[in-house]
Amino acid sequence: MFIPNRLPAGWRKVRLEKISTIQTEIAKNNKRGSIELPYLRVANVQDGFLCLTLIKKIYVNKNKVSRYILKVGNVLGLRTNIQIYPAT
Repeated sequence: MFIPNRLPAGWRKVRLEKISTIQTEIAKNNKRGSIELPYLRVANVQDGFLCLTLIKKIYVNKNKVSRYILKVGNVLGLRTNIQIYPAT
């Protein structure tokens, strides 16, 4: 059982910015110079899993696509409930 502010034995607390790259979500973009890609919305993130039955699309600038692609090993955090889910 996870108890807030108590770390498992051998763990230590560090600031995420020290061990990762933190970035914000994408803003809606115009179509010029962009490609259309699927994106995860808050509604897709459920309690412990991703619900992928309804995936919307958004236009992303071609030069910034790699910044927003979710990759294995990435961690997805939501500001609405601050739950952390590893990408698998």
